[in-house]
Amino acid sequence: MRRAPLINRLLTLRSLKGRLLLGLSCALAILAGAVLSMAWQVGKTMVHETNMVHLRYEADLLADEITQQVNQRITALQRLNSAMGPSNDMGWLSYELQKNDALLSWFDGLIVSDEHGEIVADWPSVVGRVELDTSELEYFKMVRGTRRPYVSEPFIGRASGAPMVLMIVPRLDEE
Repeated sequence: MRRAPLINRLLTLRSLKGRLLLGLSCALAILAGAVLSMAWQVGKTMVHETNMVHLRYEADLLADEITQQVNQRITALQRLNSAMGPSNDMGWLSYELQKNDALLSWFDGLIVSDEHGEIVADWPSVVGRVELDTSELEYFKMVRGTRRPYVSEPFIGRASGAPMVLMIVPRLDEE
C-alpha cells in the first residue's frame, strides 16, 4: 500500500521539518479548540445573563400588575365600606352587598363581620357562614390590630371548604 508522500514524511517524522510541522499543527488544533470552547462558554454565560434580565423584567411586570389589581380591589371594598356605614343591621348590610353585585366579578364572595369577629352578612349566601365566629383567626386579629386593609395568607374556608384568600378592609367608626 502506497501512501501519499507528504503523509509518509509526516508519519515517519524523519526530518526536523516534519516534526516541526506536526508540532505546529497540533498546537494550532489545541489553540483553535481552546478558543472555540472559551467562545462557547462566554456565549453561554451571555445568553444566561440575558435570560435572567428578561425573566427579572417579566417578574417585575407581573408584580406591578398584581399590586395594581390588589389596590383596585381594596379601593372598591373601601368604597363599599363607606356606602354601608357603621350599621350592623343584617338586613341593611345584606341589601348593600346584593346591591353591589358587580363586585362579584372581582371576588368570589363578600362578607361583613362586626367588631367582635362574627359574620353578620354575606353575598352570595353560603350556608353556615353567617354567625360564624372569626375572632380567633389571624386575619381578624391582624386587621383589628393594625386597622388597615389586609390580604390574608391562603387557607381553607370553614363554611365553604374551598381554598381562599381574604382581602379585608376594616369597618371603623368614631370609637
